[in-house]
Amino acid sequence: MLVVNFYDQTISFFDSLGGDGSKYIRSLKKYLGLELLRKQVVQTKAAVSSYWKKWQFMNESKSAMQQNGFDCGVFVCMNYWCIMTNTPLYCAKHENICMFRKYIALCLLKKTIFAMF
Repeated sequence: MLVVNFYDQTISFFDSLGGDGSKYIRSLKKYLGLELLRKQVVQTKAAVSSYWKKWQFMNESKSAMQQNGFDCGVFVCMNYWCIMTNTPLYCAKHENICMFRKYIALCLLKKTIFAMF
């Protein structure tokens, strides 16, 4: 999962299997650079390079880690929820996955991102 924070000027990569996200960060940076040019935020490719000099790019190791190969979607949602609610990522643990699945179902039923139990 890639998270772009324009306020803090960061792009972070999170992977619940511990993979390297360098190539994804580069691809997103290239795409966003093209969008900066297309929307005329900057005028030249040199200006795009200059724009990125203020940014930080993080290949995060603090992502919640899954212990199998089939809970990826739930861990994406757990990591997303932690980031959106400003909850430390270490709170999203594998032992909480059943409870979080129920939370996802509740959100879907209530048609909301954040549901209250």
